[in-house]
This record gives sequence, C-alpha cells and structure tokens, in this order.
Amino acid sequence: MVALFLYLFFACVIEFGRLFFGANAVQGVADLAAREFSRAPLPPAYLEDGETPVSLAYYLGQTANSSDPGVAYVQQNIYDPNLLVIDVTDWVGSGSQERLYDFVLAKVQSQLGHTMPAVNMALMPLMFVDPIERRVHHHGEPVKTIERMVLRYPGRLVPAGHDNGVNHGLTVEVVTLNPDDGGELSSAISQVIEEIPYTTSPFAVTSPQAGLVALRVNYPFQAATMAAYPPTTPGADKVPHVIDPITVPGQHHHEHHGHDHWHNEEAIGPYTGDGGGQLYAVGQTVRPFQRLITAQALYRREIFGAATTTSNPGPLQPQPVGITPAGSSGS
Repeated sequence: MVALFLYLFFACVIEFGRLFFGANAVQGVADLAAREFSRAPLPPAYLEDGETPVSLAYYLGQTANSSDPGVAYVQQNIYDPNLLVIDVTDWVGSGSQERLYDFVLAKVQSQLGHTMPAVNMALMPLMFVDPIERRVHHHGEPVKTIERMVLRYPGRLVPAGHDNGVNHGLTVEVVTLNPDDGGELSSAISQVIEEIPYTTSPFAVTSPQAGLVALRVNYPFQAATMAAYPPTTPGADKVPHVIDPITVPGQHHHEHHGHDHWHNEEAIGPYTGDGGGQLYAVGQTVRPFQRLITAQALYRREIFGAATTTSNPGPLQPQPVGITPAGSSGS
C-alpha cells in the first residue's frame, strides 16, 4: 500500500504536472503563431509564380524555398521548423552560469544572423536536453562514436531540410503509438505546427474563407515514469497490467552505418528510439504512456505583402487590407 501510494503520488505530481503545463503552453503557442501569421506581410492569393495559390502549409514546410522573401520573413521572424533541434553541447559541458535560454538565443544569432523566431522561442519551455550520437565507420568497421547534446522538441528525430549550423541536419516530427499493434507506431505522422486541412487552403484571400490562418500545434506527451498498456475489453480475460505493458518491438534496435546519421535509438527515455520512447520496467523495454495534445487557433489575416516575382522580388511591403464580404472589393 505504501509503495502504491508513493508511486501514484510521484506519478501524479510529475506526469500530471507536465501534462497540464504542456497543454497550457501549447495553447499559448497556437494563439501566438496564428496571430503572427495573420499580421505577416505575405502574398494575398498566389506565390511569386502567379499561378500557385498561397497556403500556410507552404510557409511551415521544412524545405520551403528560402530564396522566397516570404519564406525568409517567416523563418526569421515567426517560425522555423529547422530550429526544433539545437546543439547545446558547449553549454552542457562548460559549467557556465549562463542561462540555457540566453545561450540558445546567442547561438542562433551568431550562426544564422538573426534572432530566434517568436514561435520557436515560445516552444522552448516544451523542449528538453537529449543526447545524440553518430558512429563513424571506415571500411564497414566502427572507428569512433561522436556524442553531442541537443535541446529539442519532443518527437522523432528526422533529417531536416538543411543543416543550418545549429541543428546537425535534424528536426522533429510527431508520431503516436498504436496500442492495438503490439507497440508499433501509427502510420500517421504530424508536423509540430501544421495547417488545419480544408478542401483548399483557407490562407489565400481567394479561398471560400477569404484569408484565414487556421493552424494547430501538436505536442506528444510521453511519460517518464508510467508505461503504456493496451486497452482492455470489458469481460475479456486479460493478464494483470502490472506484467502486461506494451513492449518495444525488437526490430527497431538496429545499427546505422552512415557517416552523417545522428540518432538516439539506443538511449533510454520517453522520446528515444523511433520516437515512441523506450523505458525499462518489470524486466522489459516498454513504451511510455502517451497522449497527443493538440491546440488550434484561427485568425483572420490582417496584413498582406505585395506580390513578388522571381526576377525582382524586392522588399516585403505590408499592406493593411480591410475585410469585406465575399463578392465585394476591399481597399
């Protein structure tokens, strides 16, 4: 009874605290992101080719055309998906009294030449320090293992659109556990921030929604002290939960032979391995308890940028436009 009380006490304090904090923070991030995009000087209807309808998904993508002045504006001021992983090895090993927040902001400024985007800064309280490693091979034989410490958002580490000097070519995507499939991950993959799907993107003023920022932020909460269990069916003959958690499929433990592949597949933690996490419990490697927290926000676009062309993009010029009923003209 004492052991049960202590377990429940610590699990409630630690995990429920993280859960509620994360849910509150994610809602604030969604509101901030939607507000910033609504006031960003981006084209009202079409991209610079004059044919492709503008969409929020385009500006949120990891591989968006950085030569597009709109993409550059977004990634420098609002949100950059390539800044969800940031190397902090020098801070961890320095013993400095400098705050991690200040270290990260200074690193981004020195490497990229601009401040941390507003939404990325808002995501920092949800990020954590995690080890990654890369095995260097010569003629098929491992020569050495390079280890680094990164500050990253929860989720699965995947290759980024590019190596910007601070992310080791890594970013994060959100994966969820399929509890009915023996510990396998669901095939559904989400981005940290993504446009809410409509038939056509509501971001363009030519859409039925006439220029609407509709986005959601995904936060995969995975517990550090609680294991995941399969759902029970009333009346079914089930093994007691204490010895029947969802285990990690063995095929996910494998070697990587690439010279530049950073990973944390062999580490133990709530977000390691294939992104679904792996913990030690009752003599097994198990999946952590997981819930996907999603926050959404809708804002009407308030500012539009002048349309640009590839030959002469020019500076972005904010142009406030009044919202008028469909079918009428605005000024």
